[in-house]
Parts: sequence; structure tokens; C-alpha cells
Amino acid sequence: MCIRDRLSTSFDYSYVLIALLDDHGPTVQAAYGRELGRDHDLVGLRVDDPERGMSAWVANRGETLLVPDVSRDSRYYRAPSLARTRSALALPLRGREGVVGVLDIESDRLADFDSIDVSLLEALAAQVSVAVENARLYAQTREVGKLEERNRLAREIHDTLAQGFTGIVLQLEAAEQALATDVEGA
Repeated sequence: MCIRDRLSTSFDYSYVLIALLDDHGPTVQAAYGRELGRDHDLVGLRVDDPERGMSAWVANRGETLLVPDVSRDSRYYRAPSLARTRSALALPLRGREGVVGVLDIESDRLADFDSIDVSLLEALAAQVSVAVENARLYAQTREVGKLEERNRLAREIHDTLAQGFTGIVLQLEAAEQALATDVEGA
């Protein structure tokens, strides 16, 4: 069971979303939510505009956002699939170089998040951030390994071809020299 599902079932939250930002720009690269609907809408969302919902606001500012009543907060994105949501909490997932994603948790109860919930979920968001960073570092390490192997093969092919061409050139030069005295042998 993944962290998203465990949060949903253990704490009875109506919706849990983990949105990961693209390494190269302020867009949502992947979104993993408990319910379908908004997840797919978020992929590709630019988060450099804080008016685009809570996740964008948190990704842009890098601050936790607690909304006890979503009907009273303009930063809440009102998706039809999440009509039951009454309160929400969005937390930044921080990496070494800034925000790498957002943990968005929504409840169908008003003011469902207290200070203990916020502290616990901030600690959990820190752990998710570490997992995301580790996964990205692993992917980068694999890419570096692939590049090193490609470079090694390129050097090997270059060296092998260079040796082969050198041998051919030497044989042609020998044949050219032999041509003057021994046409048949050349």
C-alpha cells in the first residue's frame, strides 16, 4: 500500500494527492491521487501561477497552506469530482534545490486539521521529499551509468575502427609499393 492510500484510509481523508514537479520547469510532472478526476488535470499544470489552486500556491511559495473551509478560500481549485471537500492541507515537498512537489490532503469535514495533524503531516512530507530525492538521484545515477557505457563503447568502436583503418592503409601502401615490382603480388 502506498503512502497516498495509507493516508486516505488511516486518517479517513477524502482525497490525497502527491504532485511531483518537473526537474526542468514549473510544471507538474506526475500526480498520484486516491480518486480519479483531478489527477490527470494536474499533469502539465504550470505552478508558477499561484492563482491556479492550492498545489500551485504551495509549489510557488514553498509554504504549508491550511484551509479550514475551502468555500471561503479563493486558492482552492473547485473540481466537480471533489465537491465533498470541506477543508484542505497542502504541504511542500522540499528537495536540495527547492520545492520538488506538493502533498495535498483534503477532507470532507470542516476544520479537520489541527496543529498536531499539521506537525505530523509536515514530518511525513519531509520523509516523502527524501524518497522523491532518492528516486531522482537513482534515476540520475542510472543515466550517468548509461552515458559512461555509451562513451566506453564509442571509444572502443573508435579504437577498433582506427586500428582496422590503419591496417588497411598499411596494406594498401604495401600493395602500392609492390605494384612497381610485382603486379600480380600487389
